[in-house]
Amino acid sequence: MTTELPRESPVGDDARAQGSSPSAERTGAGTSEASRGRAAVLLRWLREPRPIDLLLLGFLLGTYVGGSALFYRSVPEANAVELALLSGSVLTHGLLFGAGALLLTDGLLGRGRWWRALFAGVFFLVVVSQIPDWILFNIMGMHLTHLLRVFWTGGWKDLADLVAASRVSSANLAWMLSITWVSILFGGGMSMLTRRLAGRLPWKPALSVSAMTTMLLGSAVLLVGEQYVSLRTKDQRFWLSSQQTFPLHIPAIKPHPSSIVYDVRLRMERPDAGEERVIAEAASVPRPAAGRHVFLFMLESVRSGFVTPETAPHMTRFGDENLRFEHAWSNSNATMHGWYAVFHGHHPFYWKRYLGRPSFEGATSLRILQNLGYRLAVFSSADFNYWGYDRTVYGDGFKLVDTRESFSHLPQVEADRHTIDAAIGYLDRIPERAFVSIFLESAHHDYEWPKDQPPKFTPVTQSFDYTRVRYAADELEQVKNRYRNAIHYVDAQVGRFIEELRRRGLYESSTIVLIGDHGEEFMEHGRLTHASNLFEPQITPVFLMRLPSRGPERVRRSISQMQIFPTVLAELGYVPPAGVFDAPSVFDDGAGEPFQVISNVRSADAPHRFVIHFGDRKLFFELDEDDPYHGKSLYPTRITDGEDREIPFEGKGDALLKEVDAAYGPWLRRIGFIERMQGPRHR
Repeated sequence: MTTELPRESPVGDDARAQGSSPSAERTGAGTSEASRGRAAVLLRWLREPRPIDLLLLGFLLGTYVGGSALFYRSVPEANAVELALLSGSVLTHGLLFGAGALLLTDGLLGRGRWWRALFAGVFFLVVVSQIPDWILFNIMGMHLTHLLRVFWTGGWKDLADLVAASRVSSANLAWMLSITWVSILFGGGMSMLTRRLAGRLPWKPALSVSAMTTMLLGSAVLLVGEQYVSLRTKDQRFWLSSQQTFPLHIPAIKPHPSSIVYDVRLRMERPDAGEERVIAEAASVPRPAAGRHVFLFMLESVRSGFVTPETAPHMTRFGDENLRFEHAWSNSNATMHGWYAVFHGHHPFYWKRYLGRPSFEGATSLRILQNLGYRLAVFSSADFNYWGYDRTVYGDGFKLVDTRESFSHLPQVEADRHTIDAAIGYLDRIPERAFVSIFLESAHHDYEWPKDQPPKFTPVTQSFDYTRVRYAADELEQVKNRYRNAIHYVDAQVGRFIEELRRRGLYESSTIVLIGDHGEEFMEHGRLTHASNLFEPQITPVFLMRLPSRGPERVRRSISQMQIFPTVLAELGYVPPAGVFDAPSVFDDGAGEPFQVISNVRSADAPHRFVIHFGDRKLFFELDEDDPYHGKSLYPTRITDGEDREIPFEGKGDALLKEVDAAYGPWLRRIGFIERMQGPRHR
């Protein structure tokens, strides 16, 4: 039995005939007549059945559902009703996507085989992207659509910085790009194949444009209906989690992060009008004595819990001899905001707006040091072009820096070794007062140490593929050993420099800070590396300090990165007026708060998720908008103890509001970037 292939609609030929009519070419009136002719053809085309094969729809829908199945393991436990509604939501999204794809591909845009295949391939690519999306979500807690947002708001530069931060190798990046084109070609081929198969079947699996449009609208109605039912039947935390978990989600009705909401007005930009005056005043105060040098080590990804006598003997000894902070946290879980908190002494909430300035004089802390008579030197393995560090910290063109050597073009291990060599060489010509910042990178994934140096910690994985989302316990331990070996190497470099300070007689009179930009997670809470959550592994970096005026001490008060420079400046005899920094010196007993505010950072976006950390308990909260500068509501979402164990509240309804507000409301109102807060109330 022979079956003819569905014939192409003559719409294209009719339209061309109408558009090129002789009357249209001869007179102006002909142009209007041609337009009416094209409109008539379009209306007739929408009314007439146009074959759209169901085989391609089934292929797209099946691929979509199969990819979505990967994400079921990432949602929290739920009852049967919630899971059934979730499955219905996934199917509805798939049908909506498939119907929309076919309507555009074959009904509106695909007038020729080449165009039809191209559009079908692009839609297939979107469906297949669920696999890398699943990998990215399991690692970082974000979706591929976040990359589009980064590009939309920050352009190619921010997107390139985000890719650089991921440390994706050139080979893997090339593989990903090649898969993109393979997927498009494969999807286009499937479009042509399913169309041919449809023509050879004894039945005609075809739909008209009107039928496909009806299916599209019906899916949209089902989608809204499912979310309306979910609003009244689902646990809101489960619903929010499932929305955030599954890709290509269309939030027709957005669940609230919690049942408690505060109305807030946020301070968009940090007032800094008085900083220029303070910087100028620093030039007129007595200068510190010659030889009162300051050495600041920024240690990438070094988590405090891994700084042990076995892993990091030099840093351990340094901590035993000086100040070891028992309750210290980073102000974020990512590098760019950690650096902002350290050098500027301001909360990372303000960084995005600060980055948008047309020009930069450099961090206030460094400008104060300069006016106190300090010469600034920088030795780095880090790339200062990343997220604009060069300008935001050291000023346009490194205007604050007197000596600079960067080795970011070298592999991490070589770069760290050359960085310390250069810093030691600088000691031969060190001025009377020097502020020296040293950046080491080897503890960042992929966690490197010299290949000719046998690993101290074994067994160890030969390579770390952080795109893996499932590790057996023994495999994860091998990854941790790789991290331990990297920290051991970084520790050796730090030790080399500190021993050189001792040998030259510079150690006793110098202020020395060893600080990590953030911590590092190894699946303790379902994630790898950092920049995905605010649990303890990602927010507890190494935090050690030597102040010549103080002896060995275990400091048990709560501190954060924002307090480093206020503490250093106070040690040098200069205490900036209140308000210059967002937190006081560590040893200022008359100021400060009994908590730290830590932000969950993803790429260049301003953070909208935070935690107030009291040491023994943590309140997680978030703003109602992904772009917090438009936020008007604040939602407390979770309460844990200091080790991230959930703390349930006993109250319900109004009693719960009073309980939460009594425990945390006064502290929320004292957060610097919250200008005004009212409530709480039920959502």
